[in-house]
Amino acid sequence: MILADAAMGEIAQARRDRMEGTRFGDVKGYDGAPLPAPELPPVPLKPRGRLR
Repeated sequence: MILADAAMGEIAQARRDRMEGTRFGDVKGYDGAPLPAPELPPVPLKPRGRLR
């Protein structure tokens, strides 16, 4: 579970960065306010694997 915990931390950090506007750039041609990042679930995320 150490990898899943690390991934959850990275996802949470990416969400915070998105909400603060510090990590991701602006979308060119979009005139509205930035869309909020979705809330994270209150449970640990589980990998789904790679299905194609």
